[in-house]
Amino acid sequence: MISRTTRPAGRVNRLVAAVLRSKAHWLLSRWVCLVCYEGRRSGRSLCTPTQYASSATGLVIFVGRHETKTWWRNFRGGADIDVLIAGDWRHLSADAVCEADDAERISPLLATYIDRYPRTAKVIKGDGDPDRTALAVVIHAVERKEVSASGEGTSHDHLVERET
Repeated sequence: MISRTTRPAGRVNRLVAAVLRSKAHWLLSRWVCLVCYEGRRSGRSLCTPTQYASSATGLVIFVGRHETKTWWRNFRGGADIDVLIAGDWRHLSADAVCEADDAERISPLLATYIDRYPRTAKVIKGDGDPDRTALAVVIHAVERKEVSASGEGTSHDHLVERET
């Protein structure tokens, strides 16, 4: 059995995170950001690279194959996150908008993401079905109302989530 630390996806995530933290971040920063957060159950600090789209209200992250992943569940009900984009850390509040829980809210977020990455529409089961939003999960991240003094200057350099 392959351990989580030796899985190819884990190695790729660590490599992508290293590039995003370096001066060469410009190679990926147009499409990929580094999301750092605290695990709800474990309390551990975790980071994972994700593809993102900017919206008028913040960032939108589509969770592909959400049924096989667990990291996004940390954002149900909201959570503070730090996001590294283009070499700059942004302190945001994130919320998972899940499946049919909030169709009114997920529709414009999903549209923003699909406008930026049109191939995503093919990934969502039921493409062409007007109710495709019932099968999607997105993370919506907006500016925090307040940033604690302890959150300032956080480097997250040592963190990369080993799950994919």
